Amino acid sequence: MVLAYCSRWRRYFQLGMKLPGPPALPIIGNCLQFTSNDLTKFFQKFMETARSYGPIARLWLGPILAVVLTDPDGIENVVKHDKVGSRGFVARKLFEQVFRNGLLHLDGEDWRRHRKIVSSALQINILETFVENFAKNSDILANKLKAIADGITAHDIAPYLTRCSLDIISQTSSRINMNVQTGNDESTLNNIASFIDTIALIFMKPWLFIDWIFNASELGKIHNKAIEYLHGIIINEMAKKKGMRETADTRGLNDEKPSLMDLLIQYAEISKEEIVGEMATIMGAGTETTSSACGYVLALLADNQHIQARVMQEQQDIFGDDILRAVGSDDLPRMVYLEQVGNCLLRPSLFSRLVAICLPYSVAARSKA
Repeated sequence: MVLAYCSRWRRYFQLGMKLPGPPALPIIGNCLQFTSNDLTKFFQKFMETARSYGPIARLWLGPILAVVLTDPDGIENVVKHDKVGSRGFVARKLFEQVFRNGLLHLDGEDWRRHRKIVSSALQINILETFVENFAKNSDILANKLKAIADGITAHDIAPYLTRCSLDIISQTSSRINMNVQTGNDESTLNNIASFIDTIALIFMKPWLFIDWIFNASELGKIHNKAIEYLHGIIINEMAKKKGMRETADTRGLNDEKPSLMDLLIQYAEISKEEIVGEMATIMGAGTETTSSACGYVLALLADNQHIQARVMQEQQDIFGDDILRAVGSDDLPRMVYLEQVGNCLLRPSLFSRLVAICLPYSVAARSKA
């Protein structure tokens, strides 16, 4: 069977082996070199390979070829290539159960159709109606950071950013009030963290790509339970909104700002299953990427004091003596320099204020050090 497989994909393996990369064992490839329970060590090994063999390096995850690109021009050429339009086996396997028919799992025409629908629902004029929500949750975050910032002790602010991001995204995307920043129930946060961590672990242990092995493992049981929990929240909220539309509560529904879920439900071209996939993508992957991006920006600002000073000066020019007043939609277009800083990670400008309001507290310890 192995010989038949290798014969069929002979050209694939021949071209893959022409790329620079670490020596690979038959069948299992480089799996043993990268197998780890520590994501940090895995990332360090990954970066060492990229530095040693880049700007183009190859890794074999068993029979699966992974090509690592570190050159921006090379990445641009791949992204723009018409024939590179599919997710590939690894991405599909990692995302299909969690995000179902969401943007992270789809490709081709289905991806374009969903992208068009979601883009129309996330227009800037719609997001601007939720600036009050952004400001409220950012103030909660800033106060929590202020309470722990003594100018001496270093703190891990990632959990704070994750909680704030989840509250903002859940309220904006579906009007679900998680209140993980102020409440004691962290079930949703823990379940999201669970399946995000599991995805990373599966990537580090390719044998878990085999469904029956994964489902029989303790990791698989935790993963499936977390997905069922998140999908259950989304399905229940969809049923609630449908019930409100069919009853006299429609007037109250129309008085509220339309969320992403409301707008998706209005589209006849998108099914219930697809809406669940999109909402899981926004709440799960959106929370993770947004909090990571904000944390990365704050870390870079702490390491580049001259940039941090320019960002703070811009905020002071906008808000004057009342630096901690609630932000309004009119303030966002004036945050030109902060948006340029954030654009290095392609984060939406609406998250700029979240970063700005955290600056005095989150980097105090690093600044004085």
